[in-house]
Amino acid sequence: MKTNQAAVLLTLFLYACTAIDPSAAADQQTLAESGKTAYKIVIPENADVSDKAVAADFADILRKITGAAFAIVTDDSEPGEYEIVVGADNARLAELGLDDMARDFGEGEYEIRTVGKKLVIAGAPIRGTINGMYGFLQDHLGCRWFTPGCMKMPRQTKLTLGEIQDRQKPDFIWRTQNPQMHWDGAWTARNRLNECKTFGGTVSTNMLMSDDRVKTIGNYASGHAMSYIPKSLFETHPEYYSMTGGKRTCPDNPNQRNYCMSNDGLARYMADVLKKKLRGSENERRFVGLGHPDNGNFCQCDVCKASYDVRGISGTYMVFDNKVTEMVVAQYPKAVVTTLAYGISYPPPKDGMTMHPNLRVVWCPISSCYAHGFGECDANLDRHILEDLAQWQATSSRLTIWHYTYQSDELMPMPRMRAHAQNLRAYAKMNVQGVFGQDTPDSSRRTHEAFDGDKLMPAYGDVKYGYFTVPFGLLHLRGYLFSRLLWDVDFDWEKGVRDFCETYYGPAADEMARFVLLVESIDSYEKTMGATYKSYSGVHMDIGIAPKLKATVIDDMNALFEKALPKVGPDKTYLRRVELARASVDLAILCFAAADSPLRQPAFDCFFALTEELGLKRIKRTIVSFDSKTLAEFKALMLEPDKLVIPGEEPVGLNLLANSSFELAIMGTTGVPDSWQGDGSYLPENYTVDPAGIAIDTTRAYSGKACVKLTKKPAKNSIVSLRQRFDVKPGISYRAKVRYQADVTTGGAHIIFTAFNKEGKWLRHQSGARGIKQTGDQWRELAVDTKSEDDTAQLMIEFLFYNDQADGVAWIDDFECAVIEKASK
Repeated sequence: MKTNQAAVLLTLFLYACTAIDPSAAADQQTLAESGKTAYKIVIPENADVSDKAVAADFADILRKITGAAFAIVTDDSEPGEYEIVVGADNARLAELGLDDMARDFGEGEYEIRTVGKKLVIAGAPIRGTINGMYGFLQDHLGCRWFTPGCMKMPRQTKLTLGEIQDRQKPDFIWRTQNPQMHWDGAWTARNRLNECKTFGGTVSTNMLMSDDRVKTIGNYASGHAMSYIPKSLFETHPEYYSMTGGKRTCPDNPNQRNYCMSNDGLARYMADVLKKKLRGSENERRFVGLGHPDNGNFCQCDVCKASYDVRGISGTYMVFDNKVTEMVVAQYPKAVVTTLAYGISYPPPKDGMTMHPNLRVVWCPISSCYAHGFGECDANLDRHILEDLAQWQATSSRLTIWHYTYQSDELMPMPRMRAHAQNLRAYAKMNVQGVFGQDTPDSSRRTHEAFDGDKLMPAYGDVKYGYFTVPFGLLHLRGYLFSRLLWDVDFDWEKGVRDFCETYYGPAADEMARFVLLVESIDSYEKTMGATYKSYSGVHMDIGIAPKLKATVIDDMNALFEKALPKVGPDKTYLRRVELARASVDLAILCFAAADSPLRQPAFDCFFALTEELGLKRIKRTIVSFDSKTLAEFKALMLEPDKLVIPGEEPVGLNLLANSSFELAIMGTTGVPDSWQGDGSYLPENYTVDPAGIAIDTTRAYSGKACVKLTKKPAKNSIVSLRQRFDVKPGISYRAKVRYQADVTTGGAHIIFTAFNKEGKWLRHQSGARGIKQTGDQWRELAVDTKSEDDTAQLMIEFLFYNDQADGVAWIDDFECAVIEKASK
């Protein structure tokens, strides 16, 4: 939060004591006393719908705090002596000599000041004044809006104000997230979020936006907007679709389609689609989506490939997006077209291009370690996350971030907040415009109206989707803390935890705060789970699998709940809130504890009694159940704890790779070992694979007598890779792993699966893992899993340097790939 420090002189006194003569101190004004007030709230006569609605909410909250009714009048009324003047275009400001008060304010910025007996709150459009009203209640009266059903509005018998001059602006212009609470208009407005991301379809957006307090927030729908192009378009314009293996293709699954981004006709088509969505809003600021489908497919026609050579895939997509945006804003000059730097379009464009000023790029760092700051741990430093962000920032004046507060193991304990705070500070320092925190509200959906200790919330605003369970998996607490950090990246989130727990958990606040801080401490975890960061020392976490809690920490958490539950006594609200918080610890016990652990049966009984009472729809995923399961299916799984298998520890079949230890004779004159390939091309960049960088090394084998040494120097359109194909069956999961040593200065060493069809044509890259740049003399293991799709006849596994400017050397040995024989089904 950027505050004008020189202007802040706040001496606010809140009294709950006997009456004081209002004339006793000239620099103090009594706003309300004994349930009465002389003050009126004055709003502009032409205030917009949200300003009016929030002014009414402001008056109602003041009434709840003081017991006094604050009348609302417009600025065309007769001026009074005691007024709360609201709005930068309020006619009263000219009378006070403040008509230009907000002239130089940035978007969302506001100022609160006392002028004689008047209190002035004025901010920049569209919602700066709204920010100011809620900012006054939060920062000066101590209000908090933790969840839709839990808030703090401190009661004051006498409310007296001293001199205030408080100017603030948010650290991000655009602030949004989607925990369960987001779909409650009051919670979203009061926590000063100002954009809606559509989850749950248009019904969810319509429900949220029907609340007048949020009608003027930004409404961004359809992140992967091009997934909604109708299949019928292929019949008339096959040239709009991507070319694969020399043929234009249109898969039945819309999210497996992709398009020819060099086709000007497609650009005109998409511009027309977006303009239809904007009809009637020529003078309004609106967001429209232009993101590509959520897959790794791309067009391989000659024109697109030539563009990839110059700009890269992301640059090719951004040229297309610039064209579409130019056509859209010619008719709708205030429209903002939103696209994604995600998946195949994640790497920054090669040629340093500039985005159209009305094109908003949403950068999605999905492959990062979210247990640490992006500039902190080796896993993130090796992936040069912040360097990529800086390159994107240089291309776009509207860059925003799709920040993953999401976790597939969504109900498991996991560390989040320290890294979130660190990353948000980095974003703000780089002048990023906005942040969306993607959470997982679906994890808490249930069918029953059973009491959950909070406001009963129809999922996405419609009971046909069930109900959200608000206090589940700490999503409620993290949602509140994240909203505070979006406004002020220096917000003390640990203090916020204690503040939250004091109100939300009442008598059990101390134990619950200690529990939350244990969950959020990286020291509480024993090891990284899954293959992505297995090579790295310490504890890391992707967005798929939560790390494993230490057994001693599980014991400590369990003990905290044994103390917390008796403290809340018969109070059913506090009791239910504590029970729901405990559910994630019970889940960790069920997943991690030994089959004969004495903690297992109590955890089983508590977890399923609670979730069955609520009618929880599904357990989407846990550490031992990769696939989404109904509650009954998950319960059956937990009845056989001796059969549970941790990801990465499943039994596997026989090695499918030939000469995996590189002990067989070398064929031909190159250094490529028998049964392996070191030439060909690497798509989508169409790099040439150069076998000259491959050699057998008999000086440092991991096992046996030989290993393979790969050497890479920067060379345009050239990489070094050792690869092997094998036949597969659809629907089967495979795990590849290799021992390696590396000394990499630029780029990275990776293993990656690639899919081919029955004609041997390239389909897609499916999954990969990146190795540590500097291993020293230690042999490390790099592993990755994938699942073959219905169109796949062969998979190829390869170890390679990426990209063509990579510089380094690596040694590999004992390269294996086998079918995963999962036991937890």
